[in-house]
Amino acid sequence: MASSSDSSSDDSSVGETSAVARLRSSTRSYTKEPKFSARSPVDSKYIFSGEYDKWDEADNFLRAFVLGRNMGYLIAPEFLKFYEKKHLKYSWNLAKIYQKYQDEDGLSIRDHQASLAQFQNNIRALYSTFLSVFRKGTDSSILTKHKATLDGVLTWIDTHSKYDDKGAIAIAADNNNQIITQKYNKHFQGGVPAFLTRLSGAFSKLNALDDKDKTGQYPKYSDQHMI
Repeated sequence: MASSSDSSSDDSSVGETSAVARLRSSTRSYTKEPKFSARSPVDSKYIFSGEYDKWDEADNFLRAFVLGRNMGYLIAPEFLKFYEKKHLKYSWNLAKIYQKYQDEDGLSIRDHQASLAQFQNNIRALYSTFLSVFRKGTDSSILTKHKATLDGVLTWIDTHSKYDDKGAIAIAADNNNQIITQKYNKHFQGGVPAFLTRLSGAFSKLNALDDKDKTGQYPKYSDQHMI
């Protein structure tokens, strides 16, 4: 006969079919550290010119790189706010941020299948990505600022603070809406992988615009939209 505690546990899991529920159930049962995975480098062919009208393209490229390597939690708006506050204002180190952070769904960084070593490596990998993309003809002051720590998260925050312009939200939204409604054709440069990379970056950008704008004018896209 099942105990009352078993019954309540079963009841709490009934109907949990969301991606969040599946992620939580698959990671909370780990008895070992999640497997470490070295992050492959970004495509060195892409270079950001430093021009503001090219920033949207560069941002989409960066987002697609992060999302494609299972590092998307690093650029989630709520994580960026948490990281900036705790790391800069309260001087929390990466180990404490790793231990304490939970998103609005109750998911920790470990729930994203990242050990502490993976978390630290991902942050350095993000910084290396900026080094590659911004390596020619751009202002390097932000990269220089974070060179000693190789902090890709703070580099992300500072770079977006510099290049994002609230007056350009509508233009950026229109550009990215055109991307997500464009149909694939066999002549698309780079084929299906390049098309999907561009598409995932556009979805991520539109969600970021929604979080920034707060007017409700721009739609929020779920994981199902992006699949």
